[in-house]
Amino acid sequence: IETLLSAALGGPVGAATLHQLIDRSAGNALYLRELVLAGVETGSLNDEDGTWRRTGAPVVSNRLVELIEARLAGVQDPERKVLDALAFGERLGVRCLETLTSAGKLEELEERGLIVTACDGRRLEATLAHPLYGEVIRARMPALRSQAVRQGLADRVQLVGARRREDALRFATWRLDAGGDMAPDLMVSAAMTARSRWDLILATRLAEGAVRGGGGF
Repeated sequence: IETLLSAALGGPVGAATLHQLIDRSAGNALYLRELVLAGVETGSLNDEDGTWRRTGAPVVSNRLVELIEARLAGVQDPERKVLDALAFGERLGVRCLETLTSAGKLEELEERGLIVTACDGRRLEATLAHPLYGEVIRARMPALRSQAVRQGLADRVQLVGARRREDALRFATWRLDAGGDMAPDLMVSAAMTARSRWDLILATRLAEGAVRGGGGF
């Protein structure tokens, strides 16, 4: 990818920008092309003293949106709800997704190359097959629908059981983003987990949510 980008842009690409493009394209040359074209056209990808660097927010072009929407075309509810959930949840247990659709339908999504599954310890988890799928789904989703999806995620994770510390942090964040209520002690626990990871902005948001929920001093 580094060789390809340097040849296409006519110069070397900064290390941070290179890794960002690798992560976002996930090795798909067509998606990579569209990311670079959009970056150059919008000025978020610039030649600075002979080295190409991203200097603005990442951009998804209309052409790239069309390509990905064509890839996702034909997926109907409830399987579409699985893709929506993964767009916000990023990595979810298969047990959680089975509250939306059957195991057989999840297998079909995997066979179509839209999701991938892997074991994390004893838990079988699913993710979208490409990171840009999530970007496009989130960008095209109305605000009220995105709130409902995050609220539903929090409900489903609690329903199947949140056994890991990161589970509590994730569903607390979804609940907070969706504007829903949550027990103050759970918000405090999630805030402490966020603080231990040095995500101080999220820790503050969660702690403030606990106070609003009646958590007191």
